Amino acid sequence: MAANWMEMLSNPKGIVIRNYMLQLLGDQRFLKHQAFIERLAAILPTTADIKELGEIMLAVYESGYFKALGDYQKEFEKLGYNVNVVRPENGPDRR
Repeated sequence: MAANWMEMLSNPKGIVIRNYMLQLLGDQRFLKHQAFIERLAAILPTTADIKELGEIMLAVYESGYFKALGDYQKEFEKLGYNVNVVRPENGPDRR
């Protein structure tokens, strides 16, 4: 227990990463990847590192989302449907 407190005090940003990942993944997925998350938290000690991690995760999510969206649009076109997804006018376009 004392070692855990010392680790938290030496790298308070690691707590932020752990909590961020726990909220994002939920309990079961977090536990499945906990060892990796712990190692990641140990080597990303700055606020800029945490921000960049979030940006990378967002980029991966968006890339997967838009690839899946494109794949589904192609499949619907084969069935004779035209599917268009419209973004809100004030929404971000990160592609």
